[in-house]
Amino acid sequence: MLSESHGFESITFRDIRQAAQKAHRYLSTFSADHIGLNFDAASYSYRNEYPKSSTLGNTGLAAEMLGALCKAEKTFWLSDTERSNRLRKYLISKMKPDGTWSFDDFNTSNDLDTTLRIALTLLESGVCPRFFDNLIKRMEAFRCGEGFGSFSQSKLNSNHSNFGAHIEATANAMLLLKYLSKCENGRCDRLADWLTSRQSLLGDWELYWYPSPYQGIYMVLKVAGTDGVHGRKALDFTLSSQHADGSWASSEATRIIDTTYALRTLALFHQKGRPLKKGLSFLMDAQQASGRWPGNRVFAYYYPNTPGKESPEWWHDRRTGLFTTSLALSALSEVYILF
Repeated sequence: MLSESHGFESITFRDIRQAAQKAHRYLSTFSADHIGLNFDAASYSYRNEYPKSSTLGNTGLAAEMLGALCKAEKTFWLSDTERSNRLRKYLISKMKPDGTWSFDDFNTSNDLDTTLRIALTLLESGVCPRFFDNLIKRMEAFRCGEGFGSFSQSKLNSNHSNFGAHIEATANAMLLLKYLSKCENGRCDRLADWLTSRQSLLGDWELYWYPSPYQGIYMVLKVAGTDGVHGRKALDFTLSSQHADGSWASSEATRIIDTTYALRTLALFHQKGRPLKKGLSFLMDAQQASGRWPGNRVFAYYYPNTPGKESPEWWHDRRTGLFTTSLALSALSEVYILF
């Protein structure tokens, strides 16, 4: 949180580091046993398959926390790495024999979206690339045309949009292939073409599971690059949609999440001017004394072929703040080089 004497033009590396330290301390107080996602037990289609107090969503949220902690420890020279080490071991222990991860401990959903988020986080945190050999082989089962879907081809007998190719799975699949130098024979070029072709006329990308258009922009540009028409359109969309208070918000419920991803996008473009500083000032002012940022919607679940369930059900992290605090800490780590 910035003091009232700080204007957005006077934000320093020290200010950013102090905010990051507070967020790191807050996240470090939670173990994998204390996190997870909330859902509406009365309407959730699979509510009888596990109790509400289960580990639903633990793996994905643990990955988001681990990624944020590791980035901050490296960027801001933070020496307390006990929690990140424990989260890394926890995620490694949850990997299935085929190289995938489940959304919960009941193996209800071994989906590619959850799997790739975890794999990329572990890879970026220092896990040996050979650890993912089985996953690279398994990924082809999730191929949907030129892209990747969240569920394997064995489940593609449904016409529901849950089972199509999605931006998030395709972008993260391409990122993993690039990290592991598996882009032979134009493999990644074709994925990049598919991703950029899905850009809207406004310049953003609409994700399937996640509510933030700014997350879609960041995910695609991180892997497909910022050059070209798609990059210019995405940057124009981001700059033109900033609010007067410095934030970005496709809805009030996603204001913090939208702002974190917009800032990370500006960092990809090395934008050092007023929009980035105003956005960073908003984000730092929104941090609470405990070091957390208020919780927002995490992702949506669409009920396949379920009458009366055409609209998505929004899910929140159980502690309402771990997810957004992780995203905010990652944003601070990625923009610091511009100061």
